[in-house]
Amino acid sequence: MKHAFSAFCFSVALAAALPCWGAEYYISPAGSDLAGNGSSTNPWASMAKAFTQMSGGDTLTLKDGVYSGVSNSIYFAQFPPHGSSNAWTVIKAEHDGAAILDGRGSNEPLFYVDGNLSGPHPVYWRFEGLLCCNSPGVCFGFCYVSYVKALR
Repeated sequence: MKHAFSAFCFSVALAAALPCWGAEYYISPAGSDLAGNGSSTNPWASMAKAFTQMSGGDTLTLKDGVYSGVSNSIYFAQFPPHGSSNAWTVIKAEHDGAAILDGRGSNEPLFYVDGNLSGPHPVYWRFEGLLCCNSPGVCFGFCYVSYVKALR
C-alpha cells in the first residue's frame, strides 16, 4: 500500500509539472472561413477566423502559400489569444519560409500590437518559420507586450 501511495503521489506531481499542449489549427490560402473546420484537410482561410476559434496555448499552422489582406494580419483589434508560461500560443509555418505574409497594398505593419490598446501586457506568443515581405516600415511591431518570440 505504501508503494502504491508513493507511485500515486509521484504521478500527480509529474502531471502538475508538465506543460500543457493546446489544439492545433490550420489555415491555407485555398481554405474557407465558411466551410472549413480548421483541420489540416479542411483549413480556414484566414488568421482572423482562426483567432476567434483558438484558446491560449493553441497552435495555428499556416500551410504553404501567400497570405495578404487585413484578415491575415495582427493588430490591436485582431490578435491571437494570450498563452501562458507553460503553454505559449504558437503561430507557425507548416514548412519554414513557405508561408509568406505579404503586406503589399497595406499602410500598416503586418503584425502590430500595442499592449496599452489590446489588453493585459503578458501575451506568450511564439512565431516560427514565417516569411514577411512588402510590409511598409517594419514587419513586426510590438509595444508594451511581453514574452513574444520570433524564430527562424
